[in-house]
Amino acid sequence: MAGIIEFFDRIYLDRKFASGENGARVFFPFGRSCDGYILPLEREADIRRALRLQAIASCVAGLLFAFFGMSMATARANRWPWLDWIALFSWFALLAGIIIYARFSLVRGLERA
Repeated sequence: MAGIIEFFDRIYLDRKFASGENGARVFFPFGRSCDGYILPLEREADIRRALRLQAIASCVAGLLFAFFGMSMATARANRWPWLDWIALFSWFALLAGIIIYARFSLVRGLERA
């Protein structure tokens, strides 16, 4: 199990962290092309754990989104297909909003680099 976590950290999480000019850790919640935040060492483990949980939840939500989208697309005797599309896009907007809010909640209290 530890090997899977280390592999996931290398391919996903390590890209969100960097060393700053004075040796401080910098956290990039939306990738390196966006703003970075100076990260105290005592918060790094908590942020890594939260990012792992967010990634797993995002994968599960994405799979469920794809499953319901495919079942909606293959349904034949649907009376109001526009209602299904509204529900699907609303669910997508809700999931995207939750992910963005969760990322911004990780940097609450940190100063920009």
